[in-house]
Amino acid sequence: FGRTGVYKAFMFGSPSIIVTLPETCRQILMDDKRFKNGWPKVTHQLLGRRSFVGLSDQEHKRLRKLTAAPINGHQALTMYHEYIKNAITTSLDEWASREEPIEFLTEIRKITFKIFEVRLK
Repeated sequence: FGRTGVYKAFMFGSPSIIVTLPETCRQILMDDKRFKNGWPKVTHQLLGRRSFVGLSDQEHKRLRKLTAAPINGHQALTMYHEYIKNAITTSLDEWASREEPIEFLTEIRKITFKIFEVRLK
């Protein structure tokens, strides 16, 4: 497994495969004929039916094109890296300073919208 960047794991109560090399990730993520999208049930419960993981293949591809096109590629990601890092760091600091628990999904959605907001400006 090591040289291919593919590892067996046990996550969310299910056997899983972790892929770490960009070339292998690209091959798996882009080959819809040989690989199917699959998520543990707990992921659907945490993120909801209308999240990316709960969409049909066709709807997922459509939304992925709309949302990912402007940030695909090394140069585009380099432009957003500092902003994303700051947004996440600020949010983590804010969460740590709170006296009460946070609702994780709601907070992650806020960060996501904050990051997409910059793309729209």
